[in-house]
Amino acid sequence: MAGMTLLESSMKPFVILDTVTRPDGFGGYDEVLADGAPFDAAATMKNTTEAQIAYQTGTKRIYTVVTRQTVKLKQNMKIRRVQDGLTLRITSNATDFATPAISDLKLYQVSAEAVEV
Repeated sequence: MAGMTLLESSMKPFVILDTVTRPDGFGGYDEVLADGAPFDAAATMKNTTEAQIAYQTGTKRIYTVVTRQTVKLKQNMKIRRVQDGLTLRITSNATDFATPAISDLKLYQVSAEAVEV
């Protein structure tokens, strides 16, 4: 289980950002993001040549996010890394890339892009 210990040590606290509605004071409502369920994940920025060229031409920074299979991130969800406030929009589904059932490491991997909120 040494591999799991190494992986767990690279995971940081995140929260899922939930969209909630609040009265706007004029009979309508505003949608705001609020901290939801906490979870641990490892997020790394893609540093490939293609990713760097894309960023320089206006594309957002792209990340790979790894979570335990108990956290099922879905496309378009927003998450925030507690440590530095990095906010990511998930661009794939967790179930699209999972470790094999035979593996002791029960992980999902998703792609994400950095967003401003």
